[in-house]
Amino acid sequence: MGKEEMIGWLHEDGRRRRGVRQARETAAWADGRSENGGESVARATMIELGFEVPELQVELFDPMEPNNPKRGDFGWRLNDGRWIIGELDGLEKYRGRGGAAGTVDAAIRAMARERRREAHINLTNATVVRFSMDEVRDTSYFERLLASAGVPRRLEPSVRIGT
Repeated sequence: MGKEEMIGWLHEDGRRRRGVRQARETAAWADGRSENGGESVARATMIELGFEVPELQVELFDPMEPNNPKRGDFGWRLNDGRWIIGELDGLEKYRGRGGAAGTVDAAIRAMARERRREAHINLTNATVVRFSMDEVRDTSYFERLLASAGVPRRLEPSVRIGT
């Protein structure tokens, strides 16, 4: 079911059902570009905290590898043209595949790739702010982190997405 179909169904069949107002509001913010559930939760938390809704899967030109743009999980374009890039850090990319053999080497290679990728993003004059799911869940910390990085606030009042 696509977003518009879901919104239509909630409008037509959701009348007078418990929780339908919240479901309609949540569906209105849905965006299939999130690559996983963690990104959706982080985005919902950003919205609830009153920050501007980020662009998802933002591609940035890489001056070191012009044919290989770098992509950030979340992005806010500032008035001066610079980007703030938000990166949700998960542990999956650092875990080796196939058991204990090679796990440390696989993690080291993944970390080296991630460091080089971020160094290339920094060459674009973007600000990169990294966070984990634990930090997203600590909404006081997460709000301070995004505000300190310069993520812009929305002008309209805060909303509550989900429970």
